[in-house]
Amino acid sequence: MRIGINLTGFLPGHGGGKDQVGYNLLEGFANRGFARDIHIYCLDDVVDQIRAKIPGAEFTTYPGRYADKDFLRSAYVLFVNSFPFRKAVRRDKPDVLFFESSNTGLFRVGDIPSIVLPFDIKAVSHRVLGQTRTPLYKHLIYRFMYSRDFRTNDRIIAMCRFDESQIHTFYPFTKGKTSIMHCPIRIQSDAAIFFPTVGTEYITAINLQFHHKNIITLLRAYESIMNKVPQKLMLVGNVPQRVAYLQDYVNERPAMRDRVIFAGFVTSEDKDDILRRTALYVNPTLYEGFGMTAVEAMIAGVPCLISDVAANREVTLGRATYYEPADSPDALAKKILEQLENQPPKSFREENRNLLIEKYHYQRIADTYLALFASTVNVKKASV
Repeated sequence: MRIGINLTGFLPGHGGGKDQVGYNLLEGFANRGFARDIHIYCLDDVVDQIRAKIPGAEFTTYPGRYADKDFLRSAYVLFVNSFPFRKAVRRDKPDVLFFESSNTGLFRVGDIPSIVLPFDIKAVSHRVLGQTRTPLYKHLIYRFMYSRDFRTNDRIIAMCRFDESQIHTFYPFTKGKTSIMHCPIRIQSDAAIFFPTVGTEYITAINLQFHHKNIITLLRAYESIMNKVPQKLMLVGNVPQRVAYLQDYVNERPAMRDRVIFAGFVTSEDKDDILRRTALYVNPTLYEGFGMTAVEAMIAGVPCLISDVAANREVTLGRATYYEPADSPDALAKKILEQLENQPPKSFREENRNLLIEKYHYQRIADTYLALFASTVNVKKASV
């Protein structure tokens, strides 16, 4: 089975959870010996970092442009996927196409069976989140883009039941086309179980780069209790201009400057080190389509406090601690103090780890993707 994988939506450096899902899948495919059966289509400003995950795959690349301009990058990817990509696929004739993000182009690529993973349809289903409203023009563009993607592809991947229900609600014609495929979580070593100890250094949050991650609520909550707790607040992830107000909030408050750490993007090794020193992982997000970072923290044995919204409870199997409302600093501050005072026992955290590894291990998820590719090809052949 020859597999064409479209990764034109990837960004240089680290583009967040979407890119990490792709990298984890590629490693899983490579582990199963599929590298030489895979042809990847991407922009040339990300080719080296992709090739490192799946050496042996074939590549077709297009000039990388507008990496720091979201709207222009999306428009450029739409052009690439609508024209030069279609030409290349007609030349290569893969048995199946997998689009690892939305924005798959204006047209279907012939009769080749195709699958799209849109991640979530937040810009359509939740136009207003907290104090942030998606501009009308972007909302309408996304509505059209998802509708086009869902009509021109044979299968649609939802990351969980909540994600699937959102797709069906806003695009009813997709019923019968969706498959639930969870996000693959990269486990460094199944034997490398580590558990933080009471009194460790940090309260940690990972992934800051979008408004809906709601880190401002965490900052306000921490400000109200920082004189009651020894832990510093560790914020891991890039801080692009759109959320620069987070750093401004801290810099304007001298008492917080030495207590809040903006770590930026960190390597997997550095992230593991931070989690080993974390007393409590917090995810105050207003919306999640899946929520990989909470699962990763629970697999690391870290107690987790997360907002009771969207997919959070489903994906964490109801085994984290939850608070609501998500945008209430007071509710979050109260729960942080409660959790630091009453840590879940090691046996419970070890049980969580085992359950989550069983459900989300990247190799297991990669295998389910390969099975979906094969079944999509077989269904297409049977219909001809």
